[in-house]
Amino acid sequence: MNRPRTSSLPLARLRLILPVALLVATGSPVQASDWVEDGASTSFNSKVEKNSGGITLKLGVEHSETVAPVPLKLQLGEIFDERILSSPSRLQWYRIPEWMAGKWRRQQETIVSTRDFQTGQVSFPRKAIRSEQIADFGVQRDAKGAIWNCNLSMKGVSDRGSYRSVALVRKQVPVVSEPSRLVLQEEFVVLHVMHGTGAIMESYIVESLTQYRPVKRGLLETSMSVKIYQADGSPKNQQENVAFDRLITPFTSVDKYKGLNVRADFDNFLRSSNQANLIVETD
Repeated sequence: MNRPRTSSLPLARLRLILPVALLVATGSPVQASDWVEDGASTSFNSKVEKNSGGITLKLGVEHSETVAPVPLKLQLGEIFDERILSSPSRLQWYRIPEWMAGKWRRQQETIVSTRDFQTGQVSFPRKAIRSEQIADFGVQRDAKGAIWNCNLSMKGVSDRGSYRSVALVRKQVPVVSEPSRLVLQEEFVVLHVMHGTGAIMESYIVESLTQYRPVKRGLLETSMSVKIYQADGSPKNQQENVAFDRLITPFTSVDKYKGLNVRADFDNFLRSSNQANLIVETD
């Protein structure tokens, strides 16, 4: 049975990544509940690997050395164009494992390691932080029963008092997909925009690598590596966190969302990628 998803869906990707990213960038915690759209008793399996190139969780994927710079129109001193927040986003479809589908809740994260690329300082604090988050995974099921996810929202806004933080997602792709784990790579441009004037105070780029592994039914181990880049694309700092997510609602598919025919977009994607045999026929 297909039915629309709840309003928490747009926060799925933003909620999982942005609070961690902003903690790295600013040095102060940002609660996931701040973001809106226009500890577990089990021990962690993830381990930290130290090497001359940096500090990383053993995800089997490396961060980019540098990334494309922030576009000039989104850099310091420019006036933010509000039309960006209302512009449509192209959906990016990818399969996810059955065990990952559904709505998940996280309440705590543990900071495993941090690195400052400017000073070279590295630390391994193993510090627990409060992190209340809800995330949905899974949007459509194909004719063979596989579940697919997509970016129903690519933008997020957080009110920080005198300014807003605006997040624009540039990339969201799975880079490792195995029966027992999935690693997503995502890239955001984050802007701090003054209230009233709309002037951009700061802009930077976030690249996240997030690994999901099933621990048991209804429990995921999540390992996050978040790297912050300055506006010119050069690295600034990096943070590794681990957490557990608990299932609170099983998967339900989404056919329509805010005027967007999600089901039709999925069918078009399957046709254009030579997978028309996976389209679910309707009566």
